[in-house]
Amino acid sequence: MLANDMKKGQVVVLRSGLRATIRDNMKGMTRKVEIEEPAHELGSIYVHKIAFAVLEDGSFEPITLSPSQRKRADWLIAFDQLSATEI
Repeated sequence: MLANDMKKGQVVVLRSGLRATIRDNMKGMTRKVEIEEPAHELGSIYVHKIAFAVLEDGSFEPITLSPSQRKRADWLIAFDQLSATEI
């Protein structure tokens, strides 16, 4: 499933292993998600941090990025690693 195809209410699994629910119908690099466990949180997350969509039958479908999202995600990941080494 493409990241831009996720709709409000879609349950997803983040790369951290947490389950979340998409809370907007936006497209692009960030999505608003609601995480219920271990603590209730509502906030924005980069789409490259979403691993799978949970389908109605309980199966998992990998999330893929568009070419422009992949380019931006690669930049964000590189920047994050650079920032971590400078601390």
